[in-house]
Amino acid sequence: MLLTFFQYLLYLIIFGLFISFVKKNKRISSNDPPQRHFALPLLGHLHLLGDLPHRSLTRMSQRLGQKVISLWFGDKYTVVVSDPAVIREIWVKNFDNFTDRGFINSIAIYSGNYNDLAFSDGPLWRKSRGLVSTVFTKTKLKSMNQHLLDQANQLIQSMKPYQSSNQFFLCKKYFSKYAINVILKLVVSEEIAYDESVDDGKMKRLTDPIHAVFKTLGSGSLSDYISVLSPLFYLQNRTFKRKVANIKQFMRETYDEHITNLDSENPKDVLDLLILEFGEKNVDQILHIAMDFLLAGSDSNAGTVEWFCLYMINNPHIQQKAYDELLVSVGHGNQPELSHRAKTPYLVAIIREVMRCRPIGPLGLPRVASEDITVSGYFIPKGTQMIQNIYGVHHDRDYWEDPQEFRPERFLVDTHSEYWLNFSCGPRNCVGMNLALDVVYLACSAILMNFKLSSPNTPIDDTEVFGLTIHPKVFPMSLEQRIN
Repeated sequence: MLLTFFQYLLYLIIFGLFISFVKKNKRISSNDPPQRHFALPLLGHLHLLGDLPHRSLTRMSQRLGQKVISLWFGDKYTVVVSDPAVIREIWVKNFDNFTDRGFINSIAIYSGNYNDLAFSDGPLWRKSRGLVSTVFTKTKLKSMNQHLLDQANQLIQSMKPYQSSNQFFLCKKYFSKYAINVILKLVVSEEIAYDESVDDGKMKRLTDPIHAVFKTLGSGSLSDYISVLSPLFYLQNRTFKRKVANIKQFMRETYDEHITNLDSENPKDVLDLLILEFGEKNVDQILHIAMDFLLAGSDSNAGTVEWFCLYMINNPHIQQKAYDELLVSVGHGNQPELSHRAKTPYLVAIIREVMRCRPIGPLGLPRVASEDITVSGYFIPKGTQMIQNIYGVHHDRDYWEDPQEFRPERFLVDTHSEYWLNFSCGPRNCVGMNLALDVVYLACSAILMNFKLSSPNTPIDDTEVFGLTIHPKVFPMSLEQRIN
C-alpha cells in the first residue's frame, strides 16, 4: 500500500511537469513575441538568466534579432522589451494598462504587502506619487543646496586621511554614507555625524540590511517565481523579513520622535508631510514609503559615484580632461556647486556616459498587464509581467556607435534622450531624478577637484555585481592630492 502511494505521487509529479512543459511551450496567440529556447517545466527560462540577467536577456534578444521577446520566469509569462520606441508605447502611451507591479513574494515582504510608493498600485500609488512629486520640485530642491554642498565637503574630508597616508581607499561605505545622509536630511531631518565610523553606529545599522534587501529583491529567487517551491524557502524568507524589519524599526523610532514634535503648520521634512497626509492610523504605510526613499535614493546614487570613479581610473586621459575643465570653471581650491554644471559640459557628458554604460537599475522595476492588449503588433495577455531592458537599449548598435566603448563625447553633441533611459520613462519614472543628478554631480566634481584617482589593479574589472541595482566589485583606489 505504501509503495502504491509513492507510485501515485510520482505519477502526479510527472503529470504536473508535463502540463507545465506544455503550457510554457505552446503559443498563446498568432502574434506572440518570439521565444528562443524551449521552456523547462517549473523553471521556464530561469536557468538561462545566470548571474547577470540583464546581459543574458540582451544576448537572447540579439541572437533572435528581436527587441521584444517572451520568456517564462517560472510561473510568470514575461515579455522583455529592448526597443525604446516600444518601451514608450507601453510605459507612456498605454500607461493605464501597465501601471501595476504584479505580485512577487520578496517584494511583498519588503513593501508590507505593496503598501509603499515603489511597488504599490492603484489609488495608493497615485496618492503617494502626487505627494512625493511635490517634494521633488525644483523649487523645493533649491533649499537642499547647502545641505548637498555640506555633504559633498564631508565626503572629501573623509577621503583626505587616505590620501595623506597613502592608504588604499575602499569607497563603497563612504559613498553610501554620503548618499544616505542626503536622503536622511530630506526625509527625517537627520544625518550621520561626520566623525562617526562607517563600520559602526547608524551606518552599520542601515547599510548591512539595505545591501541585503537590494541583493534579495534583484536575485530572482525561485520562491518568487515558482509558487509550489515557496515552502522550501521558508528560512530564507524569514531571514529576509528580519533584514526588512531592521530598517523598518529604524524608521519607526524616527517616526515616534516626529509624532512627538510634529508642527502641523510647519512640516520640516518628508516624514512630517506623510504623517499629515496619511494620518496616524496609517503608520505602516508611512514607514514603508519612507523606507523607499532611504533605500532607493541612497543605493542608486552611491552606486553611480562608484562607477564614475572606476571609469575615471580606467580612463586617465578622460579624468584629466574633466579635471582641466573643472579647474577653469570652478578655480583651484574652490568647491564645485550646482551653478557650475552649465560650465562643465564634459563632466556632465561623462556622468551621462557612466549611466549609459552601467544603468544602475538595468531592468527597471517590473510591471504587469491589467488587460489583454496588442502593442506594436505583439499580443500581450492579461497578467503578463513586463520588463524593460534598459541595459539592452544602452548597448544596442542601432542606437549607439560602438556601445561597448566608454565615449563621453557622444553626449556633447546630442543628449540622446530618446535612447537614454537611465531613469525609465512615463508617469511612473524615477521620482527623484533631479535630486539624483544633483547628488551625483556634486560628489563627482568634488572628488575630481581634490584627487587624482588611480588603482594598483588598472584596468579595474568592470563586470558588475547584480541585484535590484548593479555595483562594481570592491576595488582599491589610490588618492593623489591635486596641486594645480
